[in-house]
Amino acid sequence: MDAHERFGQTRGWVAAGLASLFFLGPLSGCAALRAAAERRDKIEERVQKHVYTQPQGTVWAEARALLFEMGYEVSSAANAFGATVETEWKYDGNWQTRYLVQAMSVEGGTKVQFMKSTQTVTSATSPRARRDLDAEWALLQKIDPSAASEIEAYAQGPRVETNR
Repeated sequence: MDAHERFGQTRGWVAAGLASLFFLGPLSGCAALRAAAERRDKIEERVQKHVYTQPQGTVWAEARALLFEMGYEVSSAANAFGATVETEWKYDGNWQTRYLVQAMSVEGGTKVQFMKSTQTVTSATSPRARRDLDAEWALLQKIDPSAASEIEAYAQGPRVETNR
């Protein structure tokens, strides 16, 4: 086989390799995105159901402290000692956000819920409110690190061992 034939054969293998990268590369990226989304879904599922066993006063103080760490101020009309608090609007460019946070006594302890309202500064419509599971996850990691570690392990799922 002369150099020209070897070059042609090598070029064919290179083309096949590039084609597989082109077609299979995005699939591996999709798999990584799916795995990350699945992990996040598992964490959110557990965060929504979490019940703190610490005293409600301790949980509540940490929830309020988290609001302050996030740059929010408690509304002067809110009862700072109760189990519900609403923050003042926080402005960021064209957007404004605020929180309504509640701590509820349930069987076995306390549940905490962060509701985040968002709207544009110039909006004449009602703000859009949704549960902020990222804030709830941050609180859980701060107050109950062992439960957060268990949730993290659950979200990672079983590890598959490979023989090398």
